[in-house]
Amino acid sequence: MRRISDLCLLTLLAVSGPAPRVELHVSANVVSVGNPIRVRCRVAPNADNRILEVGIEPYMYDAVQLDGDQARVTWEYLYEHLPCDAVAAFCKLVPEHGPAIVVSQPLHVTGCGH
Repeated sequence: MRRISDLCLLTLLAVSGPAPRVELHVSANVVSVGNPIRVRCRVAPNADNRILEVGIEPYMYDAVQLDGDQARVTWEYLYEHLPCDAVAAFCKLVPEHGPAIVVSQPLHVTGCGH
């Protein structure tokens, strides 16, 4: 019976895949022009983690250097006065090896007159 439950667990892990290395949460995806928005990134600890960029496209971003698996997990930024041309909130993890991992969420800015 134990082998069957172990096999079921391994199957579940294979189907669900590994946990995401970067998660994004935005305080709202619909925001009135000029209002603030909070962007939070959660980064799974990993020795390969080097840089995290957090921001609003194409408006601005903040970059922090990560200390691998010793780095803080949650990073949160408040962006004041969202402009009409804000397109998306994003988190971009740059590892030492391999391609960058980007997660984004589209934004809708209201009150822009178009």
